[in-house]
Amino acid sequence: MQGRDFTSKRIAVVGPAAPLEGTHVQLDASQFDYLIVMNRLLHSKPENVFGAPAIGKVLFHNLEETGERSAGNLSKNALFEEHVKYVVFPHATYLGVGGKFYRASNTLSKFGVELKVLPFSFYNELVEDLGGYAPTTGLAAIAYLLRCPVHSVSISGFTFFQTGYQKEYNNSLEANTQPWVWAKHTGLHDPDREVEVARRRVNEARKAGKQVCLDASLQTILTR
Repeated sequence: MQGRDFTSKRIAVVGPAAPLEGTHVQLDASQFDYLIVMNRLLHSKPENVFGAPAIGKVLFHNLEETGERSAGNLSKNALFEEHVKYVVFPHATYLGVGGKFYRASNTLSKFGVELKVLPFSFYNELVEDLGGYAPTTGLAAIAYLLRCPVHSVSISGFTFFQTGYQKEYNNSLEANTQPWVWAKHTGLHDPDREVEVARRRVNEARKAGKQVCLDASLQTILTR
């Protein structure tokens, strides 16, 4: 995947997290060129988003369509109906891009959808920043887009396990559970490090002169 794909573009990155209590924001996607969504948001539309982006959607997806870590089915109808321009596999380790990636790429190409992958060097650097933990799909997307030569980035629907998910996004972890404890227990992601890295990447992007807008929940979390 090339950063130039987003040169001078207005980007909205939308995640599935339920907002912190007392915060809520509506996002008019028509004010952006690209709407970036995560995993199951292909099927479970974000509650706070209306309108359609000027160019289309980009789906970050872990390519798991079944099992405990399923991110939802990559069906031709859903991709077409949601105007997905391409799918991005965020976990770009040298060992992780194997048969699963190439099988998915072959299937998606038949649908007229290109499968891309984040640069290896970028992903390895992000894992190192996280102390060896894997980044969530959301953090990988946010960190990468903040590094691209974009016009602006608006980020909403991410709380890094401080809240649960929006209704119907993940029935195994609803908003009234303890997602921080769940994430710690799995050992795959580190919520504290995710917040630290997100905070640093947002600050770096702003210092570089990029316009970065955060929803009220994420703004609160990153300024604690």
